[in-house]
Amino acid sequence: MRPLVLVCSLFVPFVCFAQGSWQVLSASSLSWRFEDLFFVNDSVGWAVDGGGQILKTTDAGSSWTQQFYNSNYYFRSVEFFDEQVGFAGTLSSALFRTEDGGATWVDISASLPTVPAGICGMSVADDTTIYLTGIFYSPAYIMRSTDRGTTWTHTSMSTLAFNLVDVHFKNTLEGYLAGTASLTAGQGRPVVLRTTDGGNNWTVAGLGANQGERAWKIQFLNDSVGFASIEELSPDPQYLKTTDGGLSWTLQVVSPSIPTGTVQGVGFLTEEQGWLGGFNDLLFGTSDGGSTWSYQPSVGQSFNRFWRMNDSVMYVGGQQIYRYTDHAISTIIQVPLEPGLQGHVFELIGPNPVVGPASVRLTLVNDTYVEVTVRDLAGRRVATLFQGMGNKGELSVPWDATGSAAGNYLLSLYTYHGYQVIQVVVGE
Repeated sequence: MRPLVLVCSLFVPFVCFAQGSWQVLSASSLSWRFEDLFFVNDSVGWAVDGGGQILKTTDAGSSWTQQFYNSNYYFRSVEFFDEQVGFAGTLSSALFRTEDGGATWVDISASLPTVPAGICGMSVADDTTIYLTGIFYSPAYIMRSTDRGTTWTHTSMSTLAFNLVDVHFKNTLEGYLAGTASLTAGQGRPVVLRTTDGGNNWTVAGLGANQGERAWKIQFLNDSVGFASIEELSPDPQYLKTTDGGLSWTLQVVSPSIPTGTVQGVGFLTEEQGWLGGFNDLLFGTSDGGSTWSYQPSVGQSFNRFWRMNDSVMYVGGQQIYRYTDHAISTIIQVPLEPGLQGHVFELIGPNPVVGPASVRLTLVNDTYVEVTVRDLAGRRVATLFQGMGNKGELSVPWDATGSAAGNYLLSLYTYHGYQVIQVVVGE
């Protein structure tokens, strides 16, 4: 994980573009990034990170206070009904609830009909109804509460999806899920699922192109226009777009002439202006509705959830929290750059080119989901070497390249921290 770029000093107050400015806010993640953001109005909001903290702002993000901290929890999602009642989901099965605006948080996972491996997405549908979904590595499920989180129902989504990452409900009937389709429903490709009866029945509304990739985040700009980012390991960043309210979704490709990488977050301010963000300093911006994109690496790092406040203000969580405004910033908050969390060590043991048996050594800095795969140079999965949970410390993964076609490959590690890639050659 690279640290944020130092420009002339140890402070990065804001970055200006033609339409407006990105500002670095006074919140520092205790992990590699803030995973989720949620605002109940123009001033009050919350942010969660993988380091076990929940932060709150009451001044539109200019300052943040820590309400909860426990390093045993990797927080992945946050959602509120109002200024008092809200929820924070984790990748360690726990679901926290507050009834006093975050002053106290209580783990209510014992009240769930089944304890999930993790909670990646949440969506409030009305004053009493909330949906949860996960997990990004399987199994796929959705939970619903119609009494503000007192009781819950659980539905397995395994017939339609291998995994699920995000959920968005427009109301108590119409909702959407993002993840990876099952082999029978969509050949393991990125998928957007749609329901019109509150989640009792779901259909495939949109599919990406490549197997083994995930639809990651969903954003509806208005009743007609929506977006779903695609987390991929391929040369050209992609996303799905709907212009008919979610009935159908078309695949959009970011120009291949600019830097490539793994996208996770999507956020549009208007139908013309928006961003796609992902690992490291990967941030693309468009001002013509996605016809063309520009690379904007100077804003920050590790972007995930975008939060649109209105048609002139956008937030995004990453290594820090960033705020975009399309007007002049009257107060510049200077934030010292924090060193990023040390990443996992990922090594090929043995000669490169690889001929016959070899092994991959991992040194994990924390307990995490681990997926080690071999991919071609287009990012397509060739073989899965390991998939499951890994404990902090060393993990050895065998790889026998015997019988593999000679050529160039990508050895890929996927964890809570994102992707790490080693280019390898398989010899004759």
